[in-house]
Amino acid sequence: HESIRDLSTQLSQLFGDRKDMQRTMAVLKDTSAYPNARRSALRSLLTYQNVEASSLLESLLDEPALRLDAIRGYAMVENATAPGILLGRYGQLSPELRRAVVETLATRKNYAAALLSSVEQKKISRDEIPAHVRRSLHGILGGRFVKVFGKVRPVAADREKLIAKYR
Repeated sequence: HESIRDLSTQLSQLFGDRKDMQRTMAVLKDTSAYPNARRSALRSLLTYQNVEASSLLESLLDEPALRLDAIRGYAMVENATAPGILLGRYGQLSPELRRAVVETLATRKNYAAALLSSVEQKKISRDEIPAHVRRSLHGILGGRFVKVFGKVRPVAADREKLIAKYR
């Protein structure tokens, strides 16, 4: 029944039902609600580019159960403060969350530029940028990326290297 209610809420939001948006926002803000309900509310609101939900992402970073979702939320709705917020917390995050920050910052040009600057300033190690993120950064930033990282190998070269390793 909960999945039917979630689907109904999503359809209402899609067609602009303000009351459902307000209810969904109330679930997101309710710190006593189940984390899964809050995650679902966050995803739903961000899917519809809800600016209010985007403005809550920084505070959600303080909640362990929602931290990963908040990091990824910055990729869904552009937020000018995202690079500063995410990079400012980077050193205190677990490896899994650091990777999520790196992947999130590789989704938009202004985010990617801030990530590359952090690598240039050695605040983030080049080794913390996985190959798939490097390819994304190269596509977004072009020559500026190449100046810092050099040329990126094509996917096929990485695949062949991996296959050779396990032969």
